[in-house]
Amino acid sequence: MNVFGKLLAGAVLLTSFSGNTVPPEPTTPDLPVNISYAESRVAPVIAYLSTEYSVHIPVVNVILPPPPPQVVKTVRRAPRAASSGSSSGSGYAWTTYVANSGGQEAIDACAGGVTNYGNYGQFTYFPIHVHCGGSPILSLSVGSQVRISGGSYDGVYTVLSTKDVPKGATTAEFDGMGGSIMLQTCYRSGGMMRLVSIG
Repeated sequence: MNVFGKLLAGAVLLTSFSGNTVPPEPTTPDLPVNISYAESRVAPVIAYLSTEYSVHIPVVNVILPPPPPQVVKTVRRAPRAASSGSSSGSGYAWTTYVANSGGQEAIDACAGGVTNYGNYGQFTYFPIHVHCGGSPILSLSVGSQVRISGGSYDGVYTVLSTKDVPKGATTAEFDGMGGSIMLQTCYRSGGMMRLVSIG
């Protein structure tokens, strides 16, 4: 079968011209299938295919994979270290540090730890206000362990004796108490204070 038998629709136009042959202007929006520009007096044969056709576009359903499960991150925070003037969880009845040194003004500065008030006989005197972290002194008993940090006093000490004395008592109250460090704080109310010797 020749090419003309394969055309779905078209028209064969033959036109004779003298001189050069020029294809006629197409009158329909069809597409040329075959064009012959043979060197002759016979105009080229031009066939056009009809552009009227339909296109079937299939419907494609796209199935997306389910989203990944949400990951919940748990942030574990390091436990807070026991603050000075409070009990610790490491077996010590009290953990504190030497915050400063001096007289009454140093104590009143409420620096969070004990004040090195100076040496009195065999003892180094470490007072601290009850509202500045000294309240654990009120519950210390013989045999309790106290952890102190700070300079040459860094170490773990054992409570050797305790005594309640009136506020304003002198260092004579230290007599008969063993150890090398004297802890002192006042009761929250009343006129008494507590002495605790450790060594």
